Amino acid sequence: MTAEDALAEPEPYEAVVAEIERGIHLAASLPTVRSRMPGWVGVRCESEEMAIWLLRAIIVENIMVRREEEILYLPAGPRFTIQREIKNIVTSVAKTVHYWSAHLKTKRKSSGDT
Repeated sequence: MTAEDALAEPEPYEAVVAEIERGIHLAASLPTVRSRMPGWVGVRCESEEMAIWLLRAIIVENIMVRREEEILYLPAGPRFTIQREIKNIVTSVAKTVHYWSAHLKTKRKSSGDT
């Protein structure tokens, strides 16, 4: 998937981006941001620490991901399908946000915070 692919098929690409954004909002309750570079969907994390943690967990899910400060960028291509790539991306983000929440609870418990 390259920026040229996204630019070559703008309508299908925009539909994929919209579906990934919708899925992330519903499944992970995180805001999305439009990437200046075609081929990516941005997800705004609560902190840079969260973004780093999620990036590492998403990579393990075998999904390409990059980060700029507190924003994760996930791939989006005009030929992505709901059944495969879109589902994998949204599911991975939802799972890792869930794991992040559990990690924070454990971290707070071990530090004595309530």
